[in-house]
Amino acid sequence: MRAHLVSATLALALAPACGETAPSVPSGRLQIATAPLHLASIVDADYGIAVFNGAGQLVWRNTSVRSTQYGDGRGSIAYVGPCDASAGVSRNRVELTVNAVYDSVNPAEPLAAGAWSNPTANGPIVREVDCVENQDARVAFDLTIMRAADQGFFDIGVQFSDVFCSAKVDCKDALLHDASGQRAPTVVMTFACTSGQGAPTWLHYSDVALDCGGTTTWLDPSVGPGQVGAHPPTLFQVATYRGQEGFADLDKCYWNLALGVNLGADARNCSLRAYATASEAAFSATGETPSDSVYPFIAFELPLTDAAGAFTCAQHPLNGTPGGVSTGYTSPRGTRFTHQWQCADDAEITSNKIVCDGLSVGTTAPATFTQSPGGVTFSVDGLASPLIKLPGNRRVAGCCANPCPGCSRPE
Repeated sequence: MRAHLVSATLALALAPACGETAPSVPSGRLQIATAPLHLASIVDADYGIAVFNGAGQLVWRNTSVRSTQYGDGRGSIAYVGPCDASAGVSRNRVELTVNAVYDSVNPAEPLAAGAWSNPTANGPIVREVDCVENQDARVAFDLTIMRAADQGFFDIGVQFSDVFCSAKVDCKDALLHDASGQRAPTVVMTFACTSGQGAPTWLHYSDVALDCGGTTTWLDPSVGPGQVGAHPPTLFQVATYRGQEGFADLDKCYWNLALGVNLGADARNCSLRAYATASEAAFSATGETPSDSVYPFIAFELPLTDAAGAFTCAQHPLNGTPGGVSTGYTSPRGTRFTHQWQCADDAEITSNKIVCDGLSVGTTAPATFTQSPGGVTFSVDGLASPLIKLPGNRRVAGCCANPCPGCSRPE
């Protein structure tokens, strides 16, 4: 499957609106606007918007805001509605849902569900904003719409704006050499991208988790390249491969991993988890995706072995069958990719973790949190916790010593 990503920016600022409304209250104004979707064939987009006050009461809702009626007809809208500035409930919640997207091939019918991926399929994108009586308030949504494209740089590819990527997982009977010198079962993860002609390419990776029977082995994709050693008892060898391909007009790089697996009792019920993405520029100094954005990524999430420790995996293409390698969207609050690398043979990989300065645990290094699209892990003295999936759009912003300064023990 090829995919094409198109982005839109939604800005909200707070005047009477159409749709369902609450009783009259002190109000401010909410102005709602989106940037055009960056794809020539898009001729319309349909959004749903709802505003709730700080007590959770509905202020107003409009279930269909079309860009042909309220904007430029390419996904951009401008809309104005009220917010609740009443004392004690002035912190308003704005919810955005993408209902449908239309293109020029058949502008009367929305694109079929299989032709695009809805970033609000699992729930609306949410912003909170303080409503001030008789004043404007503003909140911005930045989202990306991913849809099937008629072309791709690779046979299987995803386009991140102007960046084309491919990815897959293959389970092979024999590739890496085990301790006896024989080629043995190996899981191969591949990931490659280019930003197109004349543009730089950056690749971003989380740590790689191998979960086997409740035990998690964490792997650092930034080590190497080459064979970097065993992780007993499950892995007899790990190897990383990174490089820049020799195209004169394309900045194209690959970042691949191979995991040699000791099938049998030491590899029962194993699964793989990792996340990667690409961009035309570096993310923040700490590796976070742009704030107030919904950014696409590739997820490696698949079972590898059964209860007997035998391979259940095979060849897993991106967004194909069998599943396990797919595209997704980050939280709009930003997501940290631990490792980022500018495409070049000799470029240094920057690895970032949230360091807990002063945390009174550990003896050899500060404790750290590592954020990924799948959740967060806590590490100290070289030992890492399992992946902790945070509810909603919550993320780790920092940490403090225990007892935490200024914190009180709950009753």
